Amino acid sequence: MTPAAALALQPGTRALRFDAATHTYAVGLMPLPSVTQVLKAVGVSRDWSDVPAEILAQKREIGIAAHLAAHFYDDGTLAASTVDPRVEPYLQSWIGFREFTGFLPALLETRLHHPGMFVAGTLDRAGCFTKFDGHDPNDLHIVDIKCGEPDDAGAQWQTAAYAELLAVNLEKTPFLDPLWLRVRPRYSVQLLESGRYKLRRYTDTFTEWMEFCAFVTTFRRQHARRSRQSVTR
Repeated sequence: MTPAAALALQPGTRALRFDAATHTYAVGLMPLPSVTQVLKAVGVSRDWSDVPAEILAQKREIGIAAHLAAHFYDDGTLAASTVDPRVEPYLQSWIGFREFTGFLPALLETRLHHPGMFVAGTLDRAGCFTKFDGHDPNDLHIVDIKCGEPDDAGAQWQTAAYAELLAVNLEKTPFLDPLWLRVRPRYSVQLLESGRYKLRRYTDTFTEWMEFCAFVTTFRRQHARRSRQSVTR
């Protein structure tokens, strides 16, 4: 059995609720900010207010469709005839990445929360590389899928947060110690309209997780300040 095949999440992850309509997370009655919400609020991810709304809506639509196509490809349920021609190049980018690196996803679109930091997020992929030079096929890696520039989303902090969220929610098994996630490279895969892809590697998980924790503190202070202002008006 490989470590990927032995992956199991702790029971506490089932307490997390996600509202797709509002894209919000909660545990019980407690709402949790998302990883991307924190990064946007503290100004790490790009401000898109200068981009026309119709262009943003189109890019968002293609990005969502590309993620879905990659998901269905990975879980073996993709019907090729249903793929929008605008999305096809992005799907081919993902297929090319998987074929070149031998990436085998073990977790797809997995919602997680951190019980200590009280943040949540949806991990795109965690899995193993079977043909990637310098990578042990038994190691687990975080992979995040982007259709835009990863730096615009603060991908280094985003993937560090996902690595930590997964580490605290994984059951330790004889095949896998969750601590491995904190020392393994993380990746963002930028899917391109040309059908190619760009791969970015992030290695300093500890530092970037600590920085993300500082972002969470700033986010909470901003939220508390806004709450006080709304009360006093």
